[in-house]
Amino acid sequence: MITVDDAESLYADPRLHAEIECLDRLVADLRRIRDGPLPTPAEIETMPMINNWQLAARTLPCLVGTITGHPKIGMTVNRDMSMTSDLWVHAPRYGFARTLSRFYALGSQLGDSEN
Repeated sequence: MITVDDAESLYADPRLHAEIECLDRLVADLRRIRDGPLPTPAEIETMPMINNWQLAARTLPCLVGTITGHPKIGMTVNRDMSMTSDLWVHAPRYGFARTLSRFYALGSQLGDSEN
């Protein structure tokens, strides 16, 4: 997750550029898996090996709150809390966040006196 405090310094932030490069490679690999061909045995042989592996889960940053105007979650009512997908960019100073799936406008933060 990248937190944006100062847009001017973000443009030169090497972490953002590295994240974009990594995601570009992921998208290219996903397209290859979708469209073919799958990695060949020769390519697999050059990949890092993981032994004794198992599926696991890890906690990733996200946002929780009352979400309105979302095409899939829909309007929440009362005190219901919804959860976003993985949080990639958090820019409260600029009023937005970007999750894996979409942008969100940031309204009031829980605990703000304006709630």
